Amino acid sequence: MSVAAFLSDPATTATVAEVALQYDKAPAIFEGNASEALEYLRDSTIPDIIIIDLADNPQPPEGLAQLRETIGTAPWVIALGEANDIGLYRRLINMGISDYLVKPVTDELLHDAIRRADNDRSAFGGDDEGKRRRIAVLGVRGGVGASTVATSLAWIFAEQQRRRTALVDFDLEFGTIALSLDIEPTAGLREALEKPERIDSLFIASATARISDRLSVLAAEETLESDRIFSPQSVDLLLDVLNQENEIVIADVPRSAVTMRRRLMETASHVILVTDLGLPALRDCLRLLAALQEPAGQAEISIIANRTGSKNDGMSRAEFEKALGRPLDMTLAEDPKASRKASDTGKPIPACAKSSKFAQALSEYASRIAAREEKTARGGLLQKLLGGKKS
Repeated sequence: MSVAAFLSDPATTATVAEVALQYDKAPAIFEGNASEALEYLRDSTIPDIIIIDLADNPQPPEGLAQLRETIGTAPWVIALGEANDIGLYRRLINMGISDYLVKPVTDELLHDAIRRADNDRSAFGGDDEGKRRRIAVLGVRGGVGASTVATSLAWIFAEQQRRRTALVDFDLEFGTIALSLDIEPTAGLREALEKPERIDSLFIASATARISDRLSVLAAEETLESDRIFSPQSVDLLLDVLNQENEIVIADVPRSAVTMRRRLMETASHVILVTDLGLPALRDCLRLLAALQEPAGQAEISIIANRTGSKNDGMSRAEFEKALGRPLDMTLAEDPKASRKASDTGKPIPACAKSSKFAQALSEYASRIAAREEKTARGGLLQKLLGGKKS
């Protein structure tokens, strides 16, 4: 667990430093408040837990609101202050602060707060084999833009929500993510799947390409001459190791690799089917929904219609939804200008065309995913606090 603290007086600093050392071998301890924390965290790796002294901040909720907006929902924030005010406490908790302690802070109180925050963090991240942090993206047909959606979502989670994210292109032979991002594919993904005994954090680090401090990509471009033989256990181990270093793992799932597809669906918290509005896509969407009932029974399944609004649409959204038997979760209009810019720059659309409707819609969708995860985690924590009682 990594800890960073921003404090205003020597006594509090001494207490926090002593306690933090029991959770982090090298905690980052600074003089300051929410403003200094905001400045530091804009350009640094976001720690798991942040401790902030509000004593010198005349408007603590406002300062923390700006900080929360910048760092996203993933890190957990413990606030320290001098006001013993239940109204202030409730406002801080409502804005996503994990805990509020009134100074002077004791070792015992701070230990309890960090443990509670770490428990909340585990619930949000998903202790159930990391399921709560895995998103599988699958195109119902080739050419519908599933890889574009996966790449764009990964960038949004990493750079807008500031959550450590890994993007894996599991199409070892025909995947396009490395090509679209102008990065060098490696043999690491194939080796990991064929020789799971080699999988560890150092091996994964050497096989991944770093797009930014928070976004890494694992992709291959294997030859077409031989079959790939691997076990579901190798997929599990790879995902487990990726989840140790990342809060979100996004898998771009190939349609043809049945064993891999099924295992990725079984371990996902969210499954996104990307389609167009044509008749063949409708047929395959129905087939995939039926096939996913068992392996993805615990996952939330979303259906996104991509590249809509052109003359090539086979049917209207209403006609498609009626035949599908359920509403689409989102439609993404075709945007040739944004797509061309992304291709020319080797960047995801949200990175190079932030104001495009495509980027804005996916940003909103990613925020909904994060909000639902946080609500689920808080609901689970509340249930534990109530002793499992149901009303």
